[in-house]
Amino acid sequence: MEEKTFDGIEILKTFIKSLIIEIIISFLGMFILALILSKTNVSDNIMGNTIIGISSFSIAIGGFLSSRKLQMKGILSGSLQGILYMIILYLISSVASNNFSLGVQSLVMIIVGIVSGSVGGIIGANLK
Repeated sequence: MEEKTFDGIEILKTFIKSLIIEIIISFLGMFILALILSKTNVSDNIMGNTIIGISSFSIAIGGFLSSRKLQMKGILSGSLQGILYMIILYLISSVASNNFSLGVQSLVMIIVGIVSGSVGGIIGANLK
């Protein structure tokens, strides 16, 4: 498959659109999780892993969409999509909690985010 060429603005627009979709999916997933936790007897202990799962899913979708649109270098575009999402998530959560430190949970989430984006990007680039 021959790779298409895009200018920088088109690539940036694609990444921003995919990032917005990722954020919307994450918001909806977190909202559903909050409803489940508030309306049922489900333990709050599932929250950490579920948040990582929701974020991973949305990052994989974003990586898929960006690499599918660009039709080039799925692992690279997916990884970049994961990195962008994780930077935004880190900044928002750090400002909200007034704590800019990175813990083990944060590092795990960053790694999972980059891997999820890569997997989504690989799938998106290779599907016809």
